[in-house]
Amino acid sequence: GRDRGAGLPSLGRGMLRHLFLYGTLQADTDTPMARWLAPKLRRAHRASLAGRLIAVASRGGYYPALMTVGDHRRVQGTLVQAALSPRDWRILDRYEGAEYRRERVWVRVSGGVVRADVYRWAGERPPGAVPIWHGDFPRWLAERGASPYRGS
Repeated sequence: GRDRGAGLPSLGRGMLRHLFLYGTLQADTDTPMARWLAPKLRRAHRASLAGRLIAVASRGGYYPALMTVGDHRRVQGTLVQAALSPRDWRILDRYEGAEYRRERVWVRVSGGVVRADVYRWAGERPPGAVPIWHGDFPRWLAERGASPYRGS
């Protein structure tokens, strides 16, 4: 299908792809992976998608898990155009790990919806995970004075 709305140009068959970021890859988390990714990104737009977020604690800080949900809840994030090589995608896939599955979803932006890649939690809800009711991970971190996961 064709992307609708949002005033975003078609990406064609090149290396540019839409990518929805909602966690430690967003620039405002200032993690090492966000800094690595930033020069490869273009045209950031506030966006949302259907789902819910939970925060998972690890020794290195918190990271969010995007869960599928059958109601009206939304996850807030950033839609970007990512200029990523196949090697870059492998690096991202390895960073996200086996717990996440990269998939194509519809993302809502001002003026319409766009197909984008996103990393969705692939398994059951982890024990001890905390719901992020408003669906905004950087806001949740700021509200709690918590640190994002910064990698191993």
